[in-house]
Amino acid sequence: MRIYNARALKSQKSALKIQKRVKKQMTLKFQRLKTLKIQKIKQRLEALKPYHFILVLLALFVSNLRALTSFELHNIDKAHAQGYTGKGVNIGIVDSIFNPNHELLFGKFLEPPINNTYKEPTNNHGNHIAGIAAAVRTDGANYGVAYNSKIVAYGNLGMSNYYTGFGAMLTHNVRVINNSHTAFYPQFVEFARQNNSILIVYASGNDGALTPTLAAKHGTGSAKSGVSDASFPDTYYNLGAWLTVGNIDSNSVKRKDDGSLEVLARAVGGKSASTNLCQGARAYCVMAAGTDILSAGYANGSLYQGTGTSQAAPAVSGVAALLAEKFPFLNGKQLADFILTTANKDFTAPKVIYKYNTNTGLYDIIYIDSEIPKIGSTNDKAQILKDLRAAYVIFTEDNYKNANVIKMSKDEVFGQGIVDALAALRGLAVIDINRLSENDIKTFNGTQAAFYTLDTKGHNALFENDISQRTWDAKYQNSSVQAQLGAKMKNLNAGLIKTGAGTLSISGNLNYFGDTIVENGELRLLGKGATKARVMSENSAQISSQNLSQSINLNANLEQNLAKNSNQNAQINFNSITGQIFNELSNPNSAKISSQNLAQNVNPPPPASFFSSAPNSPQISRQNSNALSVAGSVLVQKQGILSTSENVSIAKNLDNEGVVNVGLNAPSLLSVGGKYSQKQNATLKLSFFADTGENSALKATTYDIKGGALIYKPLSASIAERTLVLNLQGLEKQLANFTTITLDNSGYALKYELLGDNKTLRISGKPNAYADFDGANESLASVLRAMSGANINDAYQNFFRTLNDMNFNNYKTTLQSLDDKAHLEQNEQILLSQSKNTLENVLELQNASTQWLLKPHFSVIKSKDMNANRIGTSIYANKINPLSTFSAFLHYDTLSSKANQKVNSQSLSLGVGTKQAMQGFGLFGGASVGGTLNSVKTESNLRYNALFANAWAGADTKFALYGAKLVPTAFVSYHLFHQGKIDESQVLFARQIAPTNSHFVSANAGVNVRQNLNKALNASAYGFYERRIFGKEFQNEAEFKDFSGKFTQKRALGVNFARVGLKLNYEQKQRRVARVPKMRRVGKIRHLTYSTQTTYRTRYFLSLGFESEFSLNDDEYKGFGASLKAGLNF
Repeated sequence: MRIYNARALKSQKSALKIQKRVKKQMTLKFQRLKTLKIQKIKQRLEALKPYHFILVLLALFVSNLRALTSFELHNIDKAHAQGYTGKGVNIGIVDSIFNPNHELLFGKFLEPPINNTYKEPTNNHGNHIAGIAAAVRTDGANYGVAYNSKIVAYGNLGMSNYYTGFGAMLTHNVRVINNSHTAFYPQFVEFARQNNSILIVYASGNDGALTPTLAAKHGTGSAKSGVSDASFPDTYYNLGAWLTVGNIDSNSVKRKDDGSLEVLARAVGGKSASTNLCQGARAYCVMAAGTDILSAGYANGSLYQGTGTSQAAPAVSGVAALLAEKFPFLNGKQLADFILTTANKDFTAPKVIYKYNTNTGLYDIIYIDSEIPKIGSTNDKAQILKDLRAAYVIFTEDNYKNANVIKMSKDEVFGQGIVDALAALRGLAVIDINRLSENDIKTFNGTQAAFYTLDTKGHNALFENDISQRTWDAKYQNSSVQAQLGAKMKNLNAGLIKTGAGTLSISGNLNYFGDTIVENGELRLLGKGATKARVMSENSAQISSQNLSQSINLNANLEQNLAKNSNQNAQINFNSITGQIFNELSNPNSAKISSQNLAQNVNPPPPASFFSSAPNSPQISRQNSNALSVAGSVLVQKQGILSTSENVSIAKNLDNEGVVNVGLNAPSLLSVGGKYSQKQNATLKLSFFADTGENSALKATTYDIKGGALIYKPLSASIAERTLVLNLQGLEKQLANFTTITLDNSGYALKYELLGDNKTLRISGKPNAYADFDGANESLASVLRAMSGANINDAYQNFFRTLNDMNFNNYKTTLQSLDDKAHLEQNEQILLSQSKNTLENVLELQNASTQWLLKPHFSVIKSKDMNANRIGTSIYANKINPLSTFSAFLHYDTLSSKANQKVNSQSLSLGVGTKQAMQGFGLFGGASVGGTLNSVKTESNLRYNALFANAWAGADTKFALYGAKLVPTAFVSYHLFHQGKIDESQVLFARQIAPTNSHFVSANAGVNVRQNLNKALNASAYGFYERRIFGKEFQNEAEFKDFSGKFTQKRALGVNFARVGLKLNYEQKQRRVARVPKMRRVGKIRHLTYSTQTTYRTRYFLSLGFESEFSLNDDEYKGFGASLKAGLNF
């Protein structure tokens, strides 16, 4: 391009011509460059002509794909959100070498790693694997799957330990052992066979092979694969407590809008895919994320990113630890069962993948559940290459030359699926007969089935999955097992046996066709939507069925919280107890409580019947609701109880040798498709709601009742006289076959009577309802009886229904909680503080030596009703004369408690005192006034003010004993306490408490002792006894704001108290010398003379004191404190 200097032009016209010429030249040059660039792009696209369309589609697809983290793929983050972290579970890890001082592993090892050497001294592998499974914290994506678990580690791949045993694993009760290596030691397999309580997790290998390595293939259905393992005994195979784990690249898995997964070909295939497939191990193989996983390195503080089945295996071991935390009764095989049967199988697998075997250097082209393209009997090479290039973009014909094209099933590639931690925590999903043994075949009622036995060992647990069955299938077996068991197992259905103490609750349908047997313990069948229900612990064996999607167990929730608080031996505030049930029931703008608020605030919501005002007409509750179904028969053995709260449908027979309780927490219908049989010593219980007329029923096609008991069980009702006729459906015709028909009249507020036809009930309130226990408040009970029979809103009706159905302990505790006296307890503590301050004022008058005094103090107070801290400061100003002392003082105290209810008081008082020395004794007295700001943290955050006044007068004397100065003292004190008005709002049973005045008079006597240790140090001690002679209780009048009727609240006070203290004092005294005039007489002449007199005056002092006060009554009151004191004279 030529350059022109515009300044050299002679005219504007010339300049414009040159500008046009330059612009034209630049435009032509740009067009030539653009054409050249387009030609080069075309040439490149032409070179990629077979692939460019695929590239465009792939780019569009990848742009819509968000990579999943390991935790997202396996729902580990959601498991953590539910509170499962591996706490209390120990994980074994066999690997290379470990650095226990790494910040992600510090404190995780139960003992130093055993045999902690390796050929590569700083190898990252061991720490990396340990961090994935059990780092001290989680990053929410890669490491710390079971971050609250502990580790027992074996280094050097456990080589020397396979021959000496893994004693530390057993000593520390390890629940799972992770093996992220391919080393095979027969001794370890033998260890696994002997200890099936431990789950063995093995990485499948990174060879790109179709089958896991020899070391990883010992689970159910595994077989000897060649010469290398031909000499090993058959017992080294078919181990139930064994999982093999392959690597799936979570970056190549897409979660679709409907929540299902789509697995791309690169997730498990391709030349760089580091995983073996599950062929030959599909019955015990699962997939987990192991690509680009970040975790601890060997060096302190380092992080390392790794890829392979080594990284996938510890994710599964961590999930197993989460399972062992929630279900501590599971053995190793059962942990494997839960992971296998809940693994995610609902994903879209790629049509075709390829694998590169690093051992053979050959390719395997695998069509997953799809036919290999053929032209006649020959593979269609063009179509196969097209399919591969659609999945991987590039797959050359040279690769195809060395490829083996095969078809594999989905489970041969992925095993039982992709591990899902959240689903596993929901419990067993399939009873797989292929994983059972000959010992599991049992016969009940003439029918054989293969039974899955669960021993809960005293634990309670909830399973939320539907449980189906997988029948015998030879593809999951090796030839030896098939020959031994195939004929015996192939036609059997699956059944379930619950054994051991503890409660097992199941909220899903039982879709297996064998029997359900309860040997002992409790088995509950919870209806759909019951996952938020609390499982009540019972002593006897029982099966319970609940459907809390439509009902709420108010009784169970309230009683559990009452029991919990009662065990803490703490005073319970009613609004605190029922907070989870009646949370924010009242409208924020008013105190009115509605059933709509209740339904919106209780989760799960209450049943519609709780808000119903229907007449007492016979009816069956919710017969058409979604019933939980049982596909087989149920046998309730002698110690068993079958209970239902929502509708349950048993397809076949129900045999009752124990107790069948229909309607445990709400009336329900139990439908039996076959026969209901009841033995002579068995019991059938039917529950009912007295208010709504709903009752439970058992409806069967046929009945065979050979005696036993029929019991009607009331669930809840308010106090109102009524008559109820039960609708027993088909059972009504069987009443004559029961040995006894009775009422379970265990309620303490209601009286139930069964009339002569054995189906009509008369209900009335007991005359002493709500006052039928020691210490009951009769005035409160009278108000409650009037309330329960009145026209009250739904929330209060629900409360009385729940209260009337409680056991005695919770019934009593709830009523005591309605009589909440937390404010009176607080008043008592304030009164005791004032009594202590009065004694302090007396002692300071006796010991006064400085003009100013500052005394901060702290004490801990404990009683059967309150644990509190008292912190405060006292300031004294003294005027000291030879024969008298005058004192003015200020006390500031705070009282706070966090035991059951958070109590807080702030008190301030001002007063004066004086002491006058007399001949041989002293007189003293004083007075103070003050006030407090008080709060009790409940749902209503109760607040009130109080005023008080104190006065005292007494006498003391002094005498010396063995060099110590003793001051016996006696005085009388008076205390006036004014409690202000208390007004609660926006809670159930909101109270209005009237103001009240209380007067107290006490007599006090004791001694104050002082002993000089040297010129500067002295020690003092005191001991005093207080006897309250007037005013022995706090009392106030209260009423509920929603109802008329007043009741009295009283708080009995202690009468006898003792207070002791010990102090160490340091005094800095000032020497003062003065000339004292004196007249002397010499004969008749008087002379003025002077003498010197030396005195010592305290300049300042410091004191450290320890004090204690305790009750001599039975209220367990005691306090311990410390104080500092500083005085100064100017």
